[in-house]
Amino acid sequence: PMGLLHERISLEAKSMLVFTELSNKEIAFALGFEDPAYFGRFIKKQCGTTPEKLRHQLREKYQWMIKKYHHLQASRYH
Repeated sequence: PMGLLHERISLEAKSMLVFTELSNKEIAFALGFEDPAYFGRFIKKQCGTTPEKLRHQLREKYQWMIKKYHHLQASRYH
């Protein structure tokens, strides 16, 4: 049960790191972490790297998806 919860939280964190410009602190609070430093340790344990590096890695890997997402978001308001 706890592993599933941790997996879900890390999935949401990854999504927020890729698709938003929120700071790590803002993401930490949005996901219910009271201490942003604990959020950083949680991500490092779950994903093997820091939130900053994870954001960079995921954006590099999924660049095409991010462009499509932003295009779809922009077309919603035009």
